[in-house]
Amino acid sequence: MIKFITKYKAYLLIGYAFLLIVHFHLKDRFYLTGIVFYAFPLPIILLMSATLLIIFFSDKKVKIILSLISVSLIFIYFKNYYFSNNSSERNIKEKTIVFWNVNKQEGFNINELKEVSENQNIETILLVEAIHEKSNYKYKIEKELNGFKIAYLNSNMIVASKNKIETLNYIEIKQDLNLNHILIGDENYLVVDIYASPLHNKKNALNKVIDYANKNNVDVILGDFNTPYESIYFEKFTSKYTSLRTHQNGFTATWPFGIPLLELDQIWIKNDLVPISLKKLNYLSSDHAVLVGKFKLQP
Repeated sequence: MIKFITKYKAYLLIGYAFLLIVHFHLKDRFYLTGIVFYAFPLPIILLMSATLLIIFFSDKKVKIILSLISVSLIFIYFKNYYFSNNSSERNIKEKTIVFWNVNKQEGFNINELKEVSENQNIETILLVEAIHEKSNYKYKIEKELNGFKIAYLNSNMIVASKNKIETLNYIEIKQDLNLNHILIGDENYLVVDIYASPLHNKKNALNKVIDYANKNNVDVILGDFNTPYESIYFEKFTSKYTSLRTHQNGFTATWPFGIPLLELDQIWIKNDLVPISLKKLNYLSSDHAVLVGKFKLQP
C-alpha cells in the first residue's frame, strides 16, 4: 500500500485539486460533478487535506502549499458553516416551528417531540418520514401532543399545530420529490421531502419546489432537501426567500447524528417575514437533527 501511494503521489494531488474545483466552482452544475459534490462535502475534503499532509510531510514545498490550503479551508468552513446568534427577542407576533425527519420510526419519536414541544413553546410541528399510514401510534401522538391539532398528510408526513390546518395540495414525482402544501393559521407552508440518492440530480426537484412556492405565494418552505445548502439550485430561492441557517448557534449541518457533515434539512421563510433564530437538537432516535425555527411578521 505504501509503495502504491508513493508511486502515485502526483495523482493524489490531481484528484485533490479536482475535488476543490468541484466543491467551489463546478458544484452540481453537471450530473457527474454533482455526484462528486454530494459525496465529498467540505469536512471530508479537510480530512483529505490532513491525510495528504502526512503523505507529503517530507516534501517541504508541497507541505507548505497543502498547509496554506488547509488553513484557508478551515477558515472558510467556520465562516460559512458556523454561526453565533444570541437573539432573545420575543413578541406576540413570533412564530416557533419544528421540523424533523423522524427517520421512519413507528412511534414518531413521540417522547422526544413532547420534550421539545414543552421546552421550546412550539406552535407548529412538521414531520417527514413519519410512517403513519399503517401505524398504531396515532392515538399516542394525539394524546401526548395535547392541545395540538393533528393532520396526517400524504407521503408519511405529519403536521401538529395549535392553529387550524388546511391541506391545499399534494404533489408526488416518483424517485424525485414529495411535497405537501398546507395552510396553518394564516401562513402557507410547503413541506418537502426530496429523493435521497446521491446519484439523483436534484435540479428538477428544487426547481419544482421554488417555482411552486413562487406561484402559490408560499410563506415557509421547509423539509429534507437531501441537498447541500451550497447547491447552485438554491440560488433561485434567495430572490424571495431567506434561510434561517445564519440565525443559529453552532454548525449548520443537520446530518448525521450531530456530526457536522451535511446540511440536508432546511427552513426558508419569505423575505417579508423576519428571521429570529434557528436551534438544532440531536437525538439518537433519528440521524437527522430537530430544527426549531423562530420568525415573526413584519411590524
